[in-house]
Amino acid sequence: MAMRPRVVFDIVEEDEEEDEDQTLVTGLQRLDLQSAATAATGSDLLPTEAVSLVSHTHGRQRRAQRGIERYELQQAVKYGRRERAHPGRHGQERWRYTYQGVVYITDATSRHEITSWRIDENTKAAGPIRFGELAGFSCHVVLVVDHSGSMKKSDVPGYTSRTEAVYSTLRREFLQPQLDLAKSAAGATSGDAVVSLIEMSSYPIVLLNRVAVDEALSLSLQHQQLKRGRSHGHYVPALDELDRMLQEDVRRQVQVIVFFLSDGSPSDHIHRTCRHSVAVWGEDPIAIRRFRGKTPLQSCGLDVRDCRAQIKRQVREDCCSRVRVLGLKFGLDRFQLHTVAFGNPNDDYTVLQEMANAVPRGSFQKLGLAVGRLGTALSSLTSTLTTMRTTSGGTALTLRGTRKRESTASFEEQIAHIKASDDWDIYTGRKLLYKQRYDQARGSFVDVPLAPDVVGVAIKNLFFAQGGERTAHRCTEVAQALDGTGLIAAGYPLVSKETLFVEELENAKFHERIAREHAHGQKLADVFNERVQALFPDRPELTVNFAPVCIYKVVDWNYDAGVAWILAEPRLDGKYFKWNNNAGGVGSRDKDPVPSGIESTIPQVFSHFSWSVSDRKELLCDLQGVWNSTDGFTFTDPCRHVQEVQRKRRKRRTDKGTSGIKAFFKTHECTELCKLLGLHQH
Repeated sequence: MAMRPRVVFDIVEEDEEEDEDQTLVTGLQRLDLQSAATAATGSDLLPTEAVSLVSHTHGRQRRAQRGIERYELQQAVKYGRRERAHPGRHGQERWRYTYQGVVYITDATSRHEITSWRIDENTKAAGPIRFGELAGFSCHVVLVVDHSGSMKKSDVPGYTSRTEAVYSTLRREFLQPQLDLAKSAAGATSGDAVVSLIEMSSYPIVLLNRVAVDEALSLSLQHQQLKRGRSHGHYVPALDELDRMLQEDVRRQVQVIVFFLSDGSPSDHIHRTCRHSVAVWGEDPIAIRRFRGKTPLQSCGLDVRDCRAQIKRQVREDCCSRVRVLGLKFGLDRFQLHTVAFGNPNDDYTVLQEMANAVPRGSFQKLGLAVGRLGTALSSLTSTLTTMRTTSGGTALTLRGTRKRESTASFEEQIAHIKASDDWDIYTGRKLLYKQRYDQARGSFVDVPLAPDVVGVAIKNLFFAQGGERTAHRCTEVAQALDGTGLIAAGYPLVSKETLFVEELENAKFHERIAREHAHGQKLADVFNERVQALFPDRPELTVNFAPVCIYKVVDWNYDAGVAWILAEPRLDGKYFKWNNNAGGVGSRDKDPVPSGIESTIPQVFSHFSWSVSDRKELLCDLQGVWNSTDGFTFTDPCRHVQEVQRKRRKRRTDKGTSGIKAFFKTHECTELCKLLGLHQH
């Protein structure tokens, strides 16, 4: 074999984050290896991560597509079989390294990455992963996943590593519902979503950049399951890479959702120096003794504890400041950050929590090592993404200030103690101006008298549920306690739904529109119920109703106009479920609370019915709510698609017009009930 050319190794400050018995190598050194034998076997003095690898865009893209990580290429150079590769386009000399099923092509110096691929038997026939591309998209999801050394731990039941658990759950709970949505909607989503993936270790690696939500993405995430974590988990470089990635999205009307997962606190402090220019979190390079298997840390003198604490505070502020800047760049209303702690529950996750608190639409979840909890967190993420994908665009609105989620206490516990505080807004006496509902027959709003003992209404500031556009709050009418000590809840528990946007909060027409939609839905439901009951007498489980909505106008000087509106409806009891959406999607039968039978077809038949009885001009969908065998279906928050040629009103964000109607019929299969009702065929 011919002598190898000079192979240059860059020795950097990296080591395994877990208690690996490795010597920390400090500084940047250069080592020339003239001997082929030395280069082939790899000296024990040189960590594999030190092998110099100059990465280029083409090479990074190919690695991402084929599920190959940087570390594997460095292994190939250090340990692999080396032979001449096919020359470049202009005859440039190239080298081919083969090691553990990976083929790596370099330039003549063995430092510059050209391309790479796998020859593994399991992936040989599959070929490279080919990702779909989108010319335009409305939502960008960025997954930032920890790849530090602790992620290779095998302490998650049923998985060989934390990494495998994370990527497996990502595929199952985040990606698969989006793939199902794409199939059911038959391409009718408004715009679409793209996904990016940043691997976070000592340096960030962009593995995926704006790829379509398709099977190729699923295959790529499957490849990530096999990776082994290494080195440290540096937050700041990962956030800087995130900032660079999102620069082009700032100019577009794109919604950004960032899912930031780590199994520990940031490691950025390790290489930072204190005010005495000493890396007080780094290992002492001249220390001889070891304590419990670890080399002592460097010291700067008597102030070493203060110096270490100051460095950690600076790292925390650096992380939070970068998140705040991202929020400001997107105007706060287009940026969401969901931080997740998936690791030892006793570890410190303060930085992750403060990062989430740095933006209005931020959330933090501490999951321990429970895959079930991770699945729940990802289900919430995919629900938010589904809402964004299935609602049309529109003028960007201003997000309200930070809203807080309430505790997990029951509804009854929440309204049992009503008193003026930071948690409750109470409007009694002259502060309650009126209570109204929309009368469909009259075509106007009418006053609703309060019960004799009711003196006002109270709404909780903290929300218990949040969707893409509104938050849900506990609400109740109130009466004076018999002993005169305060207020008590009166009547049936209510739920108030508040908009997330400033422009709609102080706009009476926004609340009135929702009340009209509910009344319009009830008018259709009355006709539907009459026809269905004629076919199936004494079958209350087949009836359809919409939750009645009332509007309270109150005096509140926290708002510019001095008044505010509270939109409230009765609390729905039962298992909440969405049977269809506004993009043709249909709820999963596996999770549907309605038993199999004719009753399970009612939501889809009702949507079809709304189109047929309106002379095929509009369609009511986005049907969600509860069901029981006594009351049938109770829906809330419907959406109405209106054909463009019939439109006499301003198009709403969820109204997809003719395309929305077509999307419904692409997935709707007419049942026997559709035929019995004589519904028009699309």
